[in-house]
Order: sequence, then C-alpha cells, then structure tokens
Amino acid sequence: MKKWILMSMVLVLVLSLLACTAEPPIAAFEAYRANGATVELGAEAAPILDALGACRASAATNSCYGDGYDVVYEYESFRVQTYSLNGVEYILSVTVFDDTNPQNATTAEGISIGATKASVIETYGTPDGEDSFKLVYINEAIKTNLQFSISDGIVTKIDYLKAE
Repeated sequence: MKKWILMSMVLVLVLSLLACTAEPPIAAFEAYRANGATVELGAEAAPILDALGACRASAATNSCYGDGYDVVYEYESFRVQTYSLNGVEYILSVTVFDDTNPQNATTAEGISIGATKASVIETYGTPDGEDSFKLVYINEAIKTNLQFSISDGIVTKIDYLKAE
C-alpha cells in the first residue's frame, strides 16, 4: 500500500513538472481591446461603440452582410466595421492601421504594428494561410480570422475578421 501511495505521489509530481514546462496554448484572438473596451466580433455593437467613445469619423454604405447598412467607425489607430441585421448593429471587423496610439495598436497577445513576422509566428504559431504579404490565423470554433499584413518582414496592419 505504501508503494502505491509513493508511486502516486511521484506521478503527481512528474505531471506537475510537465505542466509547468508545456508550451502555452495558441491565443484564441476572439476579441480586440481598445480604449478600455473589448471589441468582440459578432457581438451587438451599441454597447461596444459606447464604451469606445467618440470616433473621429464614420461612413455608412448599403450592407453586403445584413439588411441595413455597413458602417465604418474610425478611431485613433484602428477602425471598427459593423453590419445591421433586423435593425440591430453587430461587429464585423476591426482593422489596426497605424501606431499613433501604441496602446490601441497592439493585440491582446502583444503583437503591434511594427512587430516582426518572426515575432507573430512565435506568438501565434504556424499560420493557417500565408503569402509574401500576409499571415492568416483561423479560429474555426468562433469563426474568426486574424490577419497580419507584412511588408519587408514587418507588420503594417492587423485585421480581426468575422468569418461567415
């Protein structure tokens, strides 16, 4: 009996050590954070837009996604695109386009405009799609894509996109 208890304790110790040295899971990238707000793709837009505060500009066009309008709201360093469905506005995408406000130009995992292609791959793992200008990560579970535009090995734009 003492052997079984001792073996069990050793097994628990070994498993605990292995857990501490395992690689962290790849980020889910389901939401973007800016101005103290969480911008979750596919979520109802009104409370998120309120939390983001006043935008610099906005523009509306007939919707390609829903039955109303698609609206783009531009803030410092990022823009949010929404679509309407049955009179309710939802978050479709977020584009981080410059680093004038570094706090808003960074993913939750720490990748920002100006980061290297290698640091993106180190953080998010092997991309699901790649060409010479873009790295694409797909989260099938929540139907979300995260895309990094790359120029000369440097991140120039970050897109969070709701997949259909």
